[in-house]
Amino acid sequence: MRLVVGLSGAGKTSWVSQTALHTSDRLAYYDIAEISGPALANAVARELAARIFGSRGGKLGEILLPGASGTEILFAIGRHLAEDKLTATVVLDNAHRIAAADLVSLVGASDQLQFVLLAQPSATIARIEATLGVKAELLLGWSNETAAAEGASLGCRGDFSDYERLLKITGGLPLYVQNALKIAAESYEGVVTRVCAALEDRTHIVETAQELILSDVFDRFNDPERRAVAALSLSDVPLTQSEASVVLKRAFDLEPEIAATAFRRLRTSGTIQIFGVDRFKIHDAMRPLGRTYLSDAGGEHLQNAREAIRDLLIKALPNDHDRQRVFLLLRMFVALGNVKPLVEMATDEIFHELVIWNGSS
Repeated sequence: MRLVVGLSGAGKTSWVSQTALHTSDRLAYYDIAEISGPALANAVARELAARIFGSRGGKLGEILLPGASGTEILFAIGRHLAEDKLTATVVLDNAHRIAAADLVSLVGASDQLQFVLLAQPSATIARIEATLGVKAELLLGWSNETAAAEGASLGCRGDFSDYERLLKITGGLPLYVQNALKIAAESYEGVVTRVCAALEDRTHIVETAQELILSDVFDRFNDPERRAVAALSLSDVPLTQSEASVVLKRAFDLEPEIAATAFRRLRTSGTIQIFGVDRFKIHDAMRPLGRTYLSDAGGEHLQNAREAIRDLLIKALPNDHDRQRVFLLLRMFVALGNVKPLVEMATDEIFHELVIWNGSS
């Protein structure tokens, strides 16, 4: 059994389609979003029996016995598959909408039935992992090479750095990358850097699939959660929880305990990505929505968030020479119009070492 997790737009269904091309198993796909938990086993079992044995009336009659429960039907399907020396893979999409307890009778009915659960990040995932003894597999986004190949097929033009920029804006999620490239082809003469600039500056006219789909997720957040996404969307590098709490306190006057609650809920929704033990950042795909919220909240909140990030990076700089943090600090200086520190850093030996190292890497 496998549990594959990814945000909406991560390409879970496409992943299944590609997997189907390389398997000799019988494969059945079900979207279980609208099926109630208690009815799940029975609904899937009866449809699976009809799909596998529908052309063999005798066997189908032996399986769909009057009064048989869903678990009994699945067991019978497995027994007949074993007799034919066959196995079947059953893909259940939107598994996060079903209680973990309702999945138990389904996935454990027969060794001949292999289950693949597709789900979006949510609090249910941890319960599914614990109940079924399975470890969630995170579906990662596209590589630069894959995005560039898609762009070329649409007549788009861009170099490696342009596509890296696009992947950061979209989180690399296939649906959002494809949509952004189509917008580039149709509205920006196929120039990738132009569509990236428009998306970053929020000057694009066509609403993206990323905005349309993830806005539903964002709208379900409460106020502290929205504010957390908004303030932390300014940082594309991981921060510690204490650093993130400082940013929220200064940007929106959120107390640390309220911020911590927001962080926990955002983590279960996949909006926060964890790095190492104590560092995290907002998922790249969600950052554009956070930036829009922050801009709409008013200039004072945006200014306070930038100043908070600037100050914590300056404080940590003597002990943390991470180049990505240095470059984030430079962007904060530029955004805040802090010219003097920029001039001072230009003569700093550590800064020169970081820039030279970055240029040669």
